[in-house]
Amino acid sequence: MGVVNVAGIRTYAYHGCMPEEAAIGTWFETHVAITADLSDAAENDTLSQTVDYVVVGQIVKEEMALRAALIENVAHRIIERCKAEWAFATHVKVEVRKFNAPMNAEVGYVSVVLEG
Repeated sequence: MGVVNVAGIRTYAYHGCMPEEAAIGTWFETHVAITADLSDAAENDTLSQTVDYVVVGQIVKEEMALRAALIENVAHRIIERCKAEWAFATHVKVEVRKFNAPMNAEVGYVSVVLEG
């Protein structure tokens, strides 16, 4: 088993429950970890036998572009897309971080971590 990590995918998006968030948007950062048997890829040096991190980045960009009220929904969609893309993946973990969340406190970011 192995894990392909794609960390720090930064996108500007418009997720949130408040109307202002849909209009103004903010920065998000997404981390994806996909667990799979990578032994064939390691032995054969073949891209088709591993998780292509370029495709992971594209999936994240596409899903972040689809507005949602909750980042939980975005993380869930990313997990489902990754599982559909790589049937040999045994586990997918996604963290979506939201910067500048509208709250009455000084916070670096809020985040959601989902696994599937």
